[in-house]
This record gives sequence, C-alpha cells and structure tokens, in this order.
Amino acid sequence: LMFYRKLIVLHLIDRCIRWHAARQVPNRTMESLISAIDECWVSHHGPMKELIIDGETAIAQGWESKEYFARKSIKVTIRASGQHARFVERRGALLRETLHKIDTQLEQENIHDIPFPQRLSEAVFAGNALININNATPYQGLYGRVPNLLPDINALTLDGTGSMPGTIRHSHRLREISVQSIIEGTAKARIQRALKTPTLP
Repeated sequence: LMFYRKLIVLHLIDRCIRWHAARQVPNRTMESLISAIDECWVSHHGPMKELIIDGETAIAQGWESKEYFARKSIKVTIRASGQHARFVERRGALLRETLHKIDTQLEQENIHDIPFPQRLSEAVFAGNALININNATPYQGLYGRVPNLLPDINALTLDGTGSMPGTIRHSHRLREISVQSIIEGTAKARIQRALKTPTLP
C-alpha cells in the first residue's frame, strides 16, 4: 500500500518486466484490497503465479483473501517483519513524487477538474512507458511496441480549430505533465545512483 496525502493506493509490480499497476482503495479492509487486486491485475493479466506481500496488511491475515488466492491458484509469500520489497517500494516512491509534481503543476495552471483516479492512471502509464530497464520499458516488455505518449501537435479537434476545450485539453495537458514528471524523477534517481557509486581507477 502507498499513502498519498489522505488517499490509499494499492500498487503491484511484476518483478520480471517491472510492469506496474495501481488502484485507489477506499480503505484497508480485506474486501477492498482483494477487489483492487482483481480489478487492476487478475482481470487484465490473469492470476499471478506468486504474490509477495508484507505481513502487515489485511491480505496476509484474512481468511477471505486466503480463499481467493487458493481459488485462483496464487502462491502467496509473506515477507517477514522488517524485510523490504525493493522493486515496488522504489516504484512507489517514484509514483508518489510524480503525483506531487502533477498536482503542483495542475494547481499552477488552475486546473481542478481532473479526478484523482485519472491522475493516478496517467502517472502509472508514464512510468510504464518511460522507465528504461536495460534499453527496454515495461510497456515494451508487455505489449511489444512503443506507446503513443503525446497527442499529435498538429491534430485538429472535430470543429477544425485545433483548440481543445475543457476536459479534452486538460487530459492532454495531464499526459504532458505526467511524462515530464516521470522523466525528471528517473533522471534524478539515475544521477543520485551515479553519485553514490565509487568510481574505479
């Protein structure tokens, strides 16, 4: 679980290709978490072979979750107290930073009509489409192609004017902000890793 301001986000990551999925959940109850896992992962990709979770969530402790995982043939591995899940924690930190940058930029541009689930999905998409692991992105690993990140700069709307009113214009701006935020966050993380790496003579 990732906490962003007063909101709770359940997010999952594939350890192989680093595909990331996230859903806002209303609370930390077993029913909400199982429903979010089913919606954001199992319904799209099928049941995972193994799900690694920490021992603090309702998923690890609830009988209903055990029944769900048994029905789906998902092997659940519960991490011991104090053990960290590196991949999902790093991705969660990047997601949180991206959301902060998105919200700050939207506030500066006086755009207040984009709901949180849409901002979250754009931030997750930007991460999947832009994070580079050994010269490939998670998006390429899953779909085998490069996504269309931004709308065509010369694209016209139905009225032929090229101006995009209201929500349409804001959704395109949200995509631009998300892409910019994730690029900045990835570059910053790469620089920090390089500064911490001792150079060899």
